Amino acid sequence: MNDVRNQIIQGNNPKDEACNFIHITQSLHKKIYIQFRINHPSIPKESLQDEIFILIVEGFADKRLWADFVSEKTEVERLRIPKENDENSYCSGKQIIQKIFSIENMEKYPHNSLVTDIKRNRVVGIIDKDNESFSEITNNSGQNYYKPEKYKNLFVTETTDTDTFILHYCGFCIFLHLFADLSSDYSNKKNILFNKILDEAELLGYIFKARDDGLLKFKQLDGESIENFTIAFKQKRPTCEIFKMLMKDNTNQKKIDGKPWIISKFVRRFIEEKQKPSARDSENFLSLCRGHSIMQVLCCHSAKQIKDDFKEDNPEYVLSKKIYEIFHHQNSVRKSKLFLSLLNWEKQTHVNFLKRS
Repeated sequence: MNDVRNQIIQGNNPKDEACNFIHITQSLHKKIYIQFRINHPSIPKESLQDEIFILIVEGFADKRLWADFVSEKTEVERLRIPKENDENSYCSGKQIIQKIFSIENMEKYPHNSLVTDIKRNRVVGIIDKDNESFSEITNNSGQNYYKPEKYKNLFVTETTDTDTFILHYCGFCIFLHLFADLSSDYSNKKNILFNKILDEAELLGYIFKARDDGLLKFKQLDGESIENFTIAFKQKRPTCEIFKMLMKDNTNQKKIDGKPWIISKFVRRFIEEKQKPSARDSENFLSLCRGHSIMQVLCCHSAKQIKDDFKEDNPEYVLSKKIYEIFHHQNSVRKSKLFLSLLNWEKQTHVNFLKRS
């Protein structure tokens, strides 16, 4: 049986893959150039290819962040393209960005318009480091490329996601100084609060890693109220309380019904993860936990006047927005490995797309 026939039988028709890649890249290319023409009507159409630079990111938070650090003629675009046969569903996420910057796909589709621009070094991508495959993100020259032998012009944040990146580069200091609850419990000792937050974030991080084989879902914790988290963290055995929250998920209940080995495996993996040595220096700041979960923890330790604004369904978003309003003017992103790597890439490729101040 030839390879193509075998792929079709397995549900991976190469023609479908090709159509999907072409649809995504052409739609993204068209979307970006139309927007650029609207924003810069004075630039002749024939000059657009040489004038515009494209930075492709995963989501809204990434776009908001990097829009502050690029030049006027750089379009930051989050990857969210309506599917070809269903306009109510979207192509998005890390895997799609990886396909776009894949050297293998560039060789397959050399005349694709977006591929051509990537080859001309007019397009760069940034994805989050949020799984084990990103454990090594530098090449021999020290550049923060993600696997340069497989992807062209693709960079990776040195933290798990955009929220942790922002917290790492000044956001956490902003929270401690302006939004944290520094009542009598802490006697204004920010280092005590810092370590308490770190303990709680790491607990969630261990749980997240322990269920990372897909046997159990994290959805229940994502939707848990800040009040319940606050209560859980104040218990003598917060791990048990977090487990109870996790097991409230209907999907998890169905999975473990009649299969006690699943929960046993989960607990065993949790203990293994917790016993691994973890660094608490600035380089590994909150590295175990996802940004969404970290923001849940920070919400638990927010000052009362901040909590009074948590009337929406998503208090993490409210707090994140408050932090970012200050972070927008006060941050250390330009000192990050990622930003310095982008600057170095500019020098090597003779491209200028970053702001210089």
